[in-house]
Amino acid sequence: EQVDSGSGGLDIVLERRAVVEGRVLRADTGEPVTDFELAHRDASRNRFVPTRFHTPVQDEQGRFRLELGPTRDAVVLARAKGFAEGSARTGELMEGKTVTGIEIRLEPAIRVEGVVRNRAGEPIAGALVFAGGVREALRLAHEQGVRSSDDGAFVLELDSSKTRHISATHPSYAPGSVEVRLSASGANQVKIVLSEGGTIEGTVFSDGRPVAYQEVHVYHRSGSKTEPETRTDADGRYRVTCVMPGERRVSAGFRNRDRPESRYRHMDQYGVVEEGRVTVVDFDFPPATATLELTIRVEGETPEQATARVSGAVETSSGVESLGFTASDSDGVCTIEDVPSGTVTLEVRARHADGGKLTETVTLEVADGETISRQIDLE
Repeated sequence: EQVDSGSGGLDIVLERRAVVEGRVLRADTGEPVTDFELAHRDASRNRFVPTRFHTPVQDEQGRFRLELGPTRDAVVLARAKGFAEGSARTGELMEGKTVTGIEIRLEPAIRVEGVVRNRAGEPIAGALVFAGGVREALRLAHEQGVRSSDDGAFVLELDSSKTRHISATHPSYAPGSVEVRLSASGANQVKIVLSEGGTIEGTVFSDGRPVAYQEVHVYHRSGSKTEPETRTDADGRYRVTCVMPGERRVSAGFRNRDRPESRYRHMDQYGVVEEGRVTVVDFDFPPATATLELTIRVEGETPEQATARVSGAVETSSGVESLGFTASDSDGVCTIEDVPSGTVTLEVRARHADGGKLTETVTLEVADGETISRQIDLE
């Protein structure tokens, strides 16, 4: 609540923190780990947050004490040199209450030594190396990556001896990965070879005119992002280098800057990337002047607000344009504006009163400037 300057009689209520007490122990012997770092995250939120260790602890008995905000559930994480990362859940943390007896057991780490080289056999310095496939590079590297040294060497400490991928990325090369079977007792030597990859480039148009400063993303066909986003330049052109060979999904976004209130649009195309070659993927967003007015009924009744969802796609001459997700209002009416002409496929999803799911697929032929009203009954 906003308070005017000079106001009096203001009470500020501070929330009391919850306290978590526990120990960090070796998983193999039960002995305390005496020098470690802690982190925590809210386990009740179903979203990825990079782990940042920020609480160093030194204690001969491996004891720790953390003050955290109240939450339905939290995870406390610990890491120490020579050990794999470990964690423990706290359960509900209540204001002013103390949770005791939390134990985090750390497994001795499996050491992986390796080198990153290019196809000419030259070492690559500054490569980001991590455990996981290249499809997970943008996520995993943030929390568990190490950098290769000037001679391309790296050391990873991992928590499992099962078969897994070790991957590397570098701005001057396409990502690379090797599958290895790690030994908990023997030496683990890995060599990762990075290639120059291919290039995806093109121009983003709107009704034949290049559009500047629009987002473009490159994905694996499965959906995981392979590269950070790029933007078109002042002439509508974009270029993404060092892309792994193979079929890639390219997604371009478009916002009509002359109509800021208009719907954000995005379109997908697929292109095959080859080593050392350029793949051209252009986009042309056609005029979008049609409107869809959908009245949604669930077993003859108006669905509760925000319980019905509509997603859609339009096949255009330049790719498949997504219509995104739109929640119906309290009358069960969903209005989608700025729809291009073409074959529109809609998927409508809603829930029964008892929580069960209903789905209906509808196909419409849409012309420029047309307004289509349709009632969709889910039973």
